[in-house]
Amino acid sequence: MAATYVTDGIGIPPYAMHLEAFPNPFNSTAMVRFELPVAGDVRAFLFDVSGRQVALINGRSYAAGMHQIPVDGCLLPSGLYHVRLEFGGRIVTRSLVLIR
Repeated sequence: MAATYVTDGIGIPPYAMHLEAFPNPFNSTAMVRFELPVAGDVRAFLFDVSGRQVALINGRSYAAGMHQIPVDGCLLPSGLYHVRLEFGGRIVTRSLVLIR
């Protein structure tokens, strides 16, 4: 799992926030796995390649640690999508490919 380092503005990463989507490419359902360094509110969105939000995947509080949430692509056309995770004022994005 690749780490995305979030800096404090002076180039020092206070923690690494992980975000992974699998399987990728996917057919109808994918899982988004993420790790939080501390407890907090998380919002996860799905955007199409044009930047339009097509789904709010999840929005709730999580404890520190590893978590996973499903992405349902059953009603979406094939294409490139972006999962966006917002946590503590930080944003991490990963790409997903939906193939029918």
